[in-house]
Amino acid sequence: EMAELVSEEFDNCRFIVVGKDNSGGSAIETLKRKVEDGNLKGRVDFIDWVDDTIPFHSALDVYVSASLTESFGLSIVEAMAAGTPVVSTRTPGPSSYLKHGITALITEIGSARSLADAVIMILKDPRLGKELAIAARVFALEHFSSDKMVAETADVYRQVKDSVRSVH
Repeated sequence: EMAELVSEEFDNCRFIVVGKDNSGGSAIETLKRKVEDGNLKGRVDFIDWVDDTIPFHSALDVYVSASLTESFGLSIVEAMAAGTPVVSTRTPGPSSYLKHGITALITEIGSARSLADAVIMILKDPRLGKELAIAARVFALEHFSSDKMVAETADVYRQVKDSVRSVH
């Protein structure tokens, strides 16, 4: 539905749905039927998995996470690191690190209209998309880089080691 709404404004848009269907195949099949029955035929690609995400995300004009539930959102962080503008629903995981209007546009869960409006806003205002992408990339690299995670893990080990010493 979101893709149809965006297509009303931008008739040359293409959409890519990426990810494994954990519903046993019914969710993807439902989406594929909607695409075939609607005005998006030939404009939506379905991909199960992407190994090298940085070039993939870098090629997108906008990354959209339309999740109804999301505990963290690794693919969102990957899109941020790639410098791709992000639109995400207000699920608990991404809401803990995304900042609306600064690193992403955040929409209400389950609202195709809200998602479409955010995507259209970015597509109509490339400067906004660029600003979101730059801020998101800086944030992702500062907070989610492998160096940062290794350093934080080492700190936890040091704290445990120090607390064990103080007990003895």
